[in-house]
Amino acid sequence: MEHKIDVRRSARYYTVGTKTPQTRKLWLVIHGYGQLAGLFVQKFDFLADATTFVVAPEAMNRFYLSDDWTRVGASWLTKEHRLEEIEDNFEYLEAVLEKVGAEGLEITALGFSQGVSTLWRWLKRTRFNVRNVILWAGSIPREPGGLERFPDAGVFVVYGTQDPFVKPEKIEEARAVLANYRFQAVVFDGGHAIPQETLAEVAAMTR
Repeated sequence: MEHKIDVRRSARYYTVGTKTPQTRKLWLVIHGYGQLAGLFVQKFDFLADATTFVVAPEAMNRFYLSDDWTRVGASWLTKEHRLEEIEDNFEYLEAVLEKVGAEGLEITALGFSQGVSTLWRWLKRTRFNVRNVILWAGSIPREPGGLERFPDAGVFVVYGTQDPFVKPEKIEEARAVLANYRFQAVVFDGGHAIPQETLAEVAAMTR
């Protein structure tokens, strides 16, 4: 018989820039499967300035990526204990934003790869003000999301033409899920990655 128990555990997140009284914007960036937030957040270094702060939480499920046990990655979710992990991820993201003082800031939330589904589910219930949503190279869950709670948000779907994980049918699925929302598609010549020039282009389009 299966049993469940709630336990306390530690989690880590990374930041770029310094939150000051002049800070108005916060980028919440959610990494993909097999990545670590410390490396992922470096892609967003150039966004941090006197008014913008970047926060990258790291998924709590870590595992070895290589047979020699030298490379480690993290995952947000598996099919095991799925609903509980979705809830844990929501509470975790809310706690990180509260810790960094995100109340009152304009949040741009970016999910990459597996981070897209984590972001989508978080949007349903978050109490924070989301101004932009960026769904980058990931599958949008076929379940209600939270975009209707942010009708004025800028929504962007980004993918590379050579991405082996984002097939044409995935793109059409995204368009079907987002049919009732205004969004902009940004397509770049590349694979499953976040090129800095494309990120800069999308950042310039945010509100």
